[in-house]
Amino acid sequence: MDDQSEIAKLVNGSGFPFQIAVADLVKRTKQHHDCRVLFTEHSWRTPGGDDSGFIDIVVASTTMPYVFVIECKRHLDAAWVFLNQVDSSSERRHAKLWVNEIDTAKGRLVRSEWTNAPLSPASLESAFCVVHRQDERNPMLERIASTLVRATECLAREDDMRVLSTGLDAWFYASLIVTSADLVIAEIDPQDISLETGTIPTDSDVRTREVPFLRFRKQLSFLDPEGDRKIFQNNDYRLHYAKERTVFVVQAKYLSRFLSEFQVDLSWRSAPR
Repeated sequence: MDDQSEIAKLVNGSGFPFQIAVADLVKRTKQHHDCRVLFTEHSWRTPGGDDSGFIDIVVASTTMPYVFVIECKRHLDAAWVFLNQVDSSSERRHAKLWVNEIDTAKGRLVRSEWTNAPLSPASLESAFCVVHRQDERNPMLERIASTLVRATECLAREDDMRVLSTGLDAWFYASLIVTSADLVIAEIDPQDISLETGTIPTDSDVRTREVPFLRFRKQLSFLDPEGDRKIFQNNDYRLHYAKERTVFVVQAKYLSRFLSEFQVDLSWRSAPR
């Protein structure tokens, strides 16, 4: 291992250099967003012990009750393409965040769950991501995002002692995938899609635009059949809504901007639950 080029190839074969660089970016740009790196390689485990892993980076605001659970994904020489239908690509303000709500008088948690909160920055939202050479039976982003959602839940549940000690009445946890890939929105017309081949013509007018970050929102979580069934018992859509989660996908160059613009609208307290 005396060959420096071989060592560099070995190191670059992993995603750790990108993860280290993202953590360093947060530290170097703290004056823009007032956030600090709380943990790196933070272990998590579901209550039943069925699933476990490591969170790449946990970032916490020093001035606001926000925690960002970050998964870093290096993707070289490629773009992540998110699909939207033509004329439906309006920016969204709401996103699913985990909230730990505290009764400050009694010093205890009174609410620990996902909530649909309005927040800045607004961004486009998509439920479909296309990545070069991905396995259609196990889509890459859905797999990563589902694991990240579980990690966020586990961190938020174990974070009760820290949040209780702050004297604030609520803490919010957001799930982020930070990537080196370009993020592209592609707007397609459903009527251009062939029902025989399931494809769009190569000469069709697909409008594309690059974005710095976006919301990836879909059913990324399983439900506790006893604890969560009450959420949707009176409305078919409530089942869909209850299982939805939001993962913010952020191009690494714009992470500092995203953190600096992140602001939860306090009207979240009246959002559907």
